[in-house]
Amino acid sequence: MSERKRRFMRGCFLPVLLGIAILFLGLAGAGAEERTPKYDRVIIFGVDGVGALIPETETPSFDRIFADGRVTYDAFSNVTVSAPAWGAMFYGVPGEVHGISNDDASRMHKKNLLYPSIFKLVREADPDARVASFSNWSAINWGLIEQDIGADLFPAVNKAPKSNEQMISKLYKYLDEVSPRLLFIYFGETDTALHSYGYGTIYQKEVITEVDRQIGEIYDELDRRGLLENSLVIFVTDHGGSVVLHGGMTDEETHCTFAVTGPGLEKEGTIGAMELQDVAAIVLYALGIEQPECQTAKVPTGIFAGAGEETRKESKFRELIERYAGYESLSLPEEPLPEELRKKRVYYQTFDGERVKGLEKKKELGPGLFGKAMEMSSTYLTTGSRHTAKWDGMTVAFWLRDRSNPETVEKDSDPVLVADKNWRYPKYKGFVIALRNRDDLYERYTDKIQIHVADEKGRRQDILWNLPEGYRNKWIHCMAVFDPETRYVSLYVNFALAGSAQMLPEKHKDWSTGRSIIAGQSVTGKYTYNMEGEMDELMIFSSALTEEEIATIRDWYDSAVSQSGQRAGID
Repeated sequence: MSERKRRFMRGCFLPVLLGIAILFLGLAGAGAEERTPKYDRVIIFGVDGVGALIPETETPSFDRIFADGRVTYDAFSNVTVSAPAWGAMFYGVPGEVHGISNDDASRMHKKNLLYPSIFKLVREADPDARVASFSNWSAINWGLIEQDIGADLFPAVNKAPKSNEQMISKLYKYLDEVSPRLLFIYFGETDTALHSYGYGTIYQKEVITEVDRQIGEIYDELDRRGLLENSLVIFVTDHGGSVVLHGGMTDEETHCTFAVTGPGLEKEGTIGAMELQDVAAIVLYALGIEQPECQTAKVPTGIFAGAGEETRKESKFRELIERYAGYESLSLPEEPLPEELRKKRVYYQTFDGERVKGLEKKKELGPGLFGKAMEMSSTYLTTGSRHTAKWDGMTVAFWLRDRSNPETVEKDSDPVLVADKNWRYPKYKGFVIALRNRDDLYERYTDKIQIHVADEKGRRQDILWNLPEGYRNKWIHCMAVFDPETRYVSLYVNFALAGSAQMLPEKHKDWSTGRSIIAGQSVTGKYTYNMEGEMDELMIFSSALTEEEIATIRDWYDSAVSQSGQRAGID
C-alpha cells in the first residue's frame, strides 16, 4: 500500500467542518433559476463490487489520477446490490426508495421514471447536450437509464476482459465524433470476481488491478483528446462484499470508494458524511443543474471549495402522497365526467348502492373516500367486463387505502388488486395488478405496485414501482395505462406519473383472456393473500388514456374534494 493511502486511511475518519453554501433546490427545468456550470463535462468510472478495497490493492492508475483529488472509502451504500446502488447514484435517492432491483433492471426498458436520472436531467437542461453510457452489464443501459431521452447507450456482451476491449474500442470511436457532457463507463468483472473467488481475495484484487490499468489507458486517451480540460472525473463503486456474496449491511459491504478530481476542489480536510445517492447531487452541481425536489441527495462537504451540505432534505414526493390523506365519505361531483371519457369507460363501480352487483363472499362494504368502499380482506368483485384485443389499449383506475401492518405482513405476499387471470400460475395469459409486500432483496416492507402481463405462450413481464414512502393508511389514486401502440404500461399515483416500462414484444402483444376482470382476487377467487384495506371508485376504460384525459379525471375528483368543506391533505 502506498504511503499516501496509509495517510488517507488514518485521516479519513476525522471529518472537518467546512463552510456550507446551501443550494437552492427546485424542480429541474421548471422555471428554476439557472446556475453557471462549474465544469464542461463529468466523466464517471463505475467499478462494481470493489467496496473499500482500493487502499490494499495495486492500483497505480487510481493513485496517479486522484493524487490531488478528493477521496473517501466511506461512501455509504444503503442497499448493497448492484442495480439499487447504481440507481441511487443516477436518481439521487436511496435504493430502497427508487425500488429498481437487479431483476427489474435486467428485464425491462424504462422511461418516465418517478425519479429522473442524471442523464435525463442533463438532457432536459440542454437538449443539445450528449450523454453516454458504456457498460459491460446490460442492466445499466437497459433498465436504469430512460430509453426515450436520446442517450447514447453502448452495452457490451458480458462482464469479461474481452468485452471490455470491445467496449473501449466503441468508446474511442464514439469520442471521434462526440464530446459528451456526461460520460459513464462501467466495469462489472470486478463483481464477477467477487462472486467467483471471494471479496478481497488475491484473485479479485488481480482483476481490480487489471481494470485499474484499463481506466488509466482511457484517462490518458481522454487527456490526449483534450477532454479532461475543465472536466470533473469521478471513480465510484456500488458495494463491497462478504465472502462470495453481498446484499447485507456489514461494513465490508456498505463502505464504498468514491474519488473525484478536477479544478476548483477543496484542498484541505476530508469528505464529509456521504451516501451513494449523493453522486447525483455532485454531478448536477458540477454541471450547473438544479436538483429536482424528488431527490434527497446532497453535495457533501469537503469536495467543492466553499460548497456542501451537512443535512439531508426530505423528498417532495412525500407531499404528493398526502394529497388526499384524511378525507373520507365525500360526495361525488354533481356533474359527470365528460361524455368522451364516459364513452371510453366500459365499467364503473362506486360501491355506493344498496346492492353491489358482482360482490362476492361476505359482501362487506366500509367507509370509502366517496361514500362506501369494498373491504378487500373479506370480499372481491366480479366486474363482468372483459378485456379483448379489440380494445384500443386499457386503463384501470381505482382509489386504494392499504391498511397492511408492515410488521406482520407475510413475506413475499402479493395480494391482487385487479386481474383477469389465475395469479397462482403467472405464465397463464392475462394481466394482474397487485401489491408487492416484503421481498428477498430488502427484507423489509417495500411498498410496491406490481403490474404483470403474460401472452399465450407464457412469455411474461413483471413491472414493479415503489410507492412513495408513507402511503399506507391513506387514500391514494392508482391508474395503470396499457398502451399497445407504444407497448408500454404506465403507472400513475395520485394522477402523477410514477413511471413507464415496456410490456411484451410487438409480436406477442395480445395478452387478452376474454375472462371477466376481477377486483380484489385472482379469477379463481381462491388466491391465498388478501389485502387489508379498501378499494373505491373502480373504473375500466377500453383505451390507453392520454395525459389530458387523466388530468380531467383528477380535476373531476378534486372538485369534489374542494366542495366538501373538509380540511385535510394538501392544497
